[in-house]
Amino acid sequence: AVGARALEPVDLRYTFHSFPSHQPSMSSLIIIPIFLISASAENIRSEKTVNAHGTMVEEEAKFGPVLDWFQSAMPQKMSSDAFAQLWVFPDITALPSACNKEVGTKLPDKCCSKDVGTPAAVGPPLTNTLPDSFFLHNFSCFGVNLGGDTGWVRNYWGCRHGVLTMAEGCMPAGQGFVPLTGTGEAKWPVASGDMTVVHSMYEDGDVDSCKCGYYDDATSAKRTPSVYGGEGCWSAISVKTLQELYVSPPPATYDNTAFFMQLKGTCVY
Repeated sequence: AVGARALEPVDLRYTFHSFPSHQPSMSSLIIIPIFLISASAENIRSEKTVNAHGTMVEEEAKFGPVLDWFQSAMPQKMSSDAFAQLWVFPDITALPSACNKEVGTKLPDKCCSKDVGTPAAVGPPLTNTLPDSFFLHNFSCFGVNLGGDTGWVRNYWGCRHGVLTMAEGCMPAGQGFVPLTGTGEAKWPVASGDMTVVHSMYEDGDVDSCKCGYYDDATSAKRTPSVYGGEGCWSAISVKTLQELYVSPPPATYDNTAFFMQLKGTCVY
């Protein structure tokens, strides 16, 4: 992983001199810590767009509990114009080198457009309501139909530490999990016709509780940095990603289909 600069710890202790005309109001005592916590989130966001691997996870862990508390105390929601869309290109080796990066890398905006080639598919804006249902709740952890007979996977979509965030590879609980080579209840992606299992993947949670990044219970770590924070075009999970993680022995040839996630919108109070 690329090294990241260390973040300075936030000191929330304050000393005020006893000048009556300059005594801080209660509102200022509240606003100052909120500003500093928000600044920490901003630092994490700026680091994340540069370093999407191990170092980022360590830095986030330092501030995560504080930011989680702040978010629960003052929850945010996605702006009304927020949307996420998947771009699929048939051969990543035919795209500009700037678009051929590891999962979790922020790419030039042109990679999520026809400027770099003819896409094999451009998915409709993702929706996080239950399919085939009149229940219109927007779940933060939800199923994504890959189209045709390909099946369903699970993503996270919401505000995380004040940043519009999409995460992929969110492992569903309560069923087998054998990507690509599994059959029956262990099949992944989930078969398109098995809507009972598809509906069971919908729940409200966060990136961690939904086990995104193909979370490994044995090591308590994400197996791939598939968490995308902020507007832009992101290198997303591909068939090759799953082949590298789960297929043994490795295939003679890897699937070169490219998947990019385009995010737009912000988080608001």
